[in-house]
Amino acid sequence: SSGINAEWPLRPGEYLKGCALNIGNEYNPKAEEKLIDAAKMSPTTYEIWNELGDCIWKKGDKKGARNCFERALSHKKNKVSLRNLSIVMRQQEQVSKEEKRKKYRLRLCVDTTA
Repeated sequence: SSGINAEWPLRPGEYLKGCALNIGNEYNPKAEEKLIDAAKMSPTTYEIWNELGDCIWKKGDKKGARNCFERALSHKKNKVSLRNLSIVMRQQEQVSKEEKRKKYRLRLCVDTTA
């Protein structure tokens, strides 16, 4: 997580609670709840979107994480968002390629049995 910048809302408590709950490798729904609340209070603070993206990514929601990192970048270009967005996009691309291969193999099976 990054430090607090000058554009922070008056009360960054929800963000800090969300960050504390988001420590570790496992998804924590309470962290997501706190970070969503923080994003509602301060929708232009890119650090909140980065942390929320990280939390949602742990849940396995790559599309949601990507949206958060893109939202962060819409407010400020920063290396955390760029790095995480790059990783998530590559993971999504890999899943997409695997899905195409499965569909192709399934089509081959259907064609050979017809």
